[in-house]
Amino acid sequence: MRSLQMRRLRLPKPQVKRGERP
Repeated sequence: MRSLQMRRLRLPKPQVKRGERP
């Protein structure tokens, strides 16, 4: 699941309301 974490860090989405805090 390293791909998902890398993708999340590489794709800074403007929507940060899915259980993740800014």
